Amino acid sequence: MPIKKIAVLGAGTMGAQISVQIAQHGYEVSLHARHPERFQKTLRDLQSYLKDTGRIPKPVLEEWLKGAEKVRLCTDLEEALQEADLVVEAVSENLELKRKMFAQMDSLAPRGAILSTTSSSIPISQVEDATRRRDRCLNLHFYQLPVLVNMVDIMGGTQTGSDVMEAAKEFIQSIGCIPLVVNKEILGFCFARILHSTYQRTLSLWAGGYADFRDIDRGWMIFTQMPRGPFGLMDAVGLDVLYDLLMVYYGESKNPQDHPPQALRDMIDRKELGMKTGKGFYSYPNPEYARPYFLKG
Repeated sequence: MPIKKIAVLGAGTMGAQISVQIAQHGYEVSLHARHPERFQKTLRDLQSYLKDTGRIPKPVLEEWLKGAEKVRLCTDLEEALQEADLVVEAVSENLELKRKMFAQMDSLAPRGAILSTTSSSIPISQVEDATRRRDRCLNLHFYQLPVLVNMVDIMGGTQTGSDVMEAAKEFIQSIGCIPLVVNKEILGFCFARILHSTYQRTLSLWAGGYADFRDIDRGWMIFTQMPRGPFGLMDAVGLDVLYDLLMVYYGESKNPQDHPPQALRDMIDRKELGMKTGKGFYSYPNPEYARPYFLKG
């Protein structure tokens, strides 16, 4: 079945960006948003950030943002899922919440629809049995920011059909992204597992008082030539989301060294969640790492 209509569930940082990325490439997109105003706020913050960093030429950014005008916002879940060929779940990184969402998706979406999660850590095998269509469930893990980091991890579950995997791969290519296919299940998929290791190690350096987070980011930016370091990346992900991700990995290893530091929990309790709240490790919309003097020490 060709993929023509997509439903994205969750209008937070990732859901908003994913819906725009898809709509910008000509698809019909319905975005389920309990709080529709979050969608516009996310786009304003993103636009301000991209303008300040100059990472995308203005005409290209304006063309990408036109995709936002094509996204249909729905506060009703059944309305969002109506006639969907593909569902992209992008709610909080919580297993029970995702299982609940998949049960609703299975009940309300057309029988032939593919059900996917953009979870950063939870394998679809832990969610698929909440549905009656295990053969049509998979992971589609997008990265921050899809308009720049145009790659998506694709991983099937215990019964995912080869036709579903191929349809997902072709769809990801059609929205200007590179599919990173995972051949057998592993926590963290492909590149996200590498990123997780980076987050763990850099957080331990910072929380242990070994190095200032700015110097860690400077080293990363100079060595990789990237426009921001791990702490800037974590701010973009959202520190509350990051904490939940780290806890998933800790739950697998049970290694005390893998438990997220208390200092990160303290930031979350103070509502310093990163880009989406205007303050995390850096302050937004004009983060320190984007300023010309940052790499001069």
